[in-house]
Amino acid sequence: MTEKSFAWDTTAVPAGTYRVRITATDRPSNGEADALTRDRVSEPFLVDHQAPTVTVAPVAKGATVTLKDDLTRLVKAAYALDGGEWVPVFPDDRLFDQKTETITIALPDLKPGTHILTIRATDAAGNVGAGDAVLTGR
Repeated sequence: MTEKSFAWDTTAVPAGTYRVRITATDRPSNGEADALTRDRVSEPFLVDHQAPTVTVAPVAKGATVTLKDDLTRLVKAAYALDGGEWVPVFPDDRLFDQKTETITIALPDLKPGTHILTIRATDAAGNVGAGDAVLTGR
């Protein structure tokens, strides 16, 4: 093999931490006595293809949202009310820096009737999870 790169389809392996061993040899071009072989092992790296979980709990005039990811930190979230435009939201501490975040969404102008609040969250690996709740305006 003369290629200098190799693509590995990580969707075929469970999420987790991995190390890769690479073995190179010049045996096909040299005799057994002159052949050289070298091994290298990578630093540990994470394979994460699991979406964050999103739990939405309705409260008066809004919702409390819990975002959780088992492997990587969360990096962004947004909500849409009744299928409208996505509105970016931030954790209560104003910083996406953990694997679990809590977000309080205030909707003081919620019109009377039934509404659907949808939340989507993205982790550092680019996986997207979503959750929703039914809200009732008064």
